Amino acid sequence: MHHSGRVLQALTVAPTDAIVAAPTTSLPEAVGGERNWDYRYTWVRDASLTMGALWVAACPDEACKFFTFLADAAASKLQDGAGLQIMFGIGGERDLSERELPHLAGWRGQPPGPGSS
Repeated sequence: MHHSGRVLQALTVAPTDAIVAAPTTSLPEAVGGERNWDYRYTWVRDASLTMGALWVAACPDEACKFFTFLADAAASKLQDGAGLQIMFGIGGERDLSERELPHLAGWRGQPPGPGSS
């Protein structure tokens, strides 16, 4: 459990204390496939499991900091009537518009394809 706690600590982004789903970007669903995924976001769905794992791994400080990040990100637009979204950027960003970076090669040189994310 302590090793798992260390992995979660390594996925924590300073100075915001966001925890990313995975430290990967542009991994295709299948080699030669159309969809590439970026997991460098905080997913609300996974947040409760992550916080629970931090508590079990004896990392209460990280769990509290991550909760604060998530609560701040979720509450940032509630007064404007915006609902809870499924994920946030590592700085608490709500605008996660898709964009391509054609000057960067994807995994094994694969470019983004139709429907890539």
